[in-house]
Amino acid sequence: MDFPDFMTKHAETRLTALDVSRARLPAIAEGWSKDGVAICDEDIQSNYLSRVLIIDDEQEICEEMAAILEDAGFTCDVARDADQAISMLRAEAGISIVISDLKMPGMGGLEMIRRLRQILPESRGLGVIIMTGHAGRKEPIDALRLGAMEFLLKPVEATALIAATVKVSEALGLRQMEKCFQGMLRQKVADQTAELTSLNTKLGESNRALEIANKAKTEFLMLISHELRTPLNAIIGFSELMAMTNMENSKEDTAEAGSIIAAQGKKLLAIVITILELIDMENGDFKLVSTDVDVSDVIDRVVAVYKPQAKKSFIDIVVEKRVSLPIVTADQRCLVQAIGNVLSNAIQFSNKGEDIIVAAVVSGPIIKVTVSDSGRGMTKQERLIAMEPFRQVDGSYSKEVYGLGLGLNISKLMTELNGGHMEIQSRKGVGTKVTLSIPHGWRAT
Repeated sequence: MDFPDFMTKHAETRLTALDVSRARLPAIAEGWSKDGVAICDEDIQSNYLSRVLIIDDEQEICEEMAAILEDAGFTCDVARDADQAISMLRAEAGISIVISDLKMPGMGGLEMIRRLRQILPESRGLGVIIMTGHAGRKEPIDALRLGAMEFLLKPVEATALIAATVKVSEALGLRQMEKCFQGMLRQKVADQTAELTSLNTKLGESNRALEIANKAKTEFLMLISHELRTPLNAIIGFSELMAMTNMENSKEDTAEAGSIIAAQGKKLLAIVITILELIDMENGDFKLVSTDVDVSDVIDRVVAVYKPQAKKSFIDIVVEKRVSLPIVTADQRCLVQAIGNVLSNAIQFSNKGEDIIVAAVVSGPIIKVTVSDSGRGMTKQERLIAMEPFRQVDGSYSKEVYGLGLGLNISKLMTELNGGHMEIQSRKGVGTKVTLSIPHGWRAT
């Protein structure tokens, strides 16, 4: 809608041109608003750019234009020449719009604009309207290049004067609104940057604290493990000697007690060795011994070791090897322990009378060894817990299965040390399938 039409629409309510402009501005700014509330609207309304300075060497023209604009809602000041106008602009920061004649005695309108650009700060943001009664094509172009926003020809009609002044006032208001919006964005970015910096600092402090705690845990475990290892070797040695001596002397009860002590001592020693191996693997100190390994033979040996444990729970271990498996170059001890830990885990969490399937297949450059059971199974969250060292899915004192919670974690680390990877598939109440993928073209180092 053009400005004259806008004024005609509101003529009956006796709104001034500036009132109409103020009503339009929030609607224009709505594109920069949130939830329909104009950004910086209060700042714009309280500091609205409505004070005009009219500069013309003819007093009558100044007074006539001031009367027209004041009826339209503006506040007007007048100056008879450029020097007086510059002095007023330097003294009165509230003047926002300048309407100047192009040619005046002394300094002309264009030269005055140049001077104002030199002496006033850029943040002042004056809106300049140039008017003249005899202009060629060059003057309007020069005026616009110097920053003038409108160009009027004398004699200036009232509607044209009001329309140009309102247009400049709106443009200045939008400029101010844009600056306010940019300021808010800069502040928001600064606030969020400060918040992220603070969070990053706290995260760094937390990481350092975790590193210190983890180092303390490792040192504690190493100390305890080494301190346990020496007396355990002595206990095992003497208990085995006691068992052998008493068997020769027909003291069966004492011999059996010695055998139990030796067996439990060996079990505890195995736990200590496992903890020390875990520490070495986490610290990168674990030494691999590379040899040619027959995976079929490893599976048969592991199954033979764990069959008695499975038999006690009426569990049958079924081995499926569909094709002959290639020889791999790896650390045999790692493969035995990796497969053994997984199989032991399957036995512990299977129900009585169920089968555990151990299978091995070749898939391209990979040998996949799988251990499948139809036991309790795990949720996704429980699988994550099961893979953490020293944690078990059921960590309560009333749990049915005991252990340190290192088996699957050790299997994963040992498989990865030999260039492979481990994958767990499980469903609660259905069962679990663990796959160890071992590259047969890879050499352990």
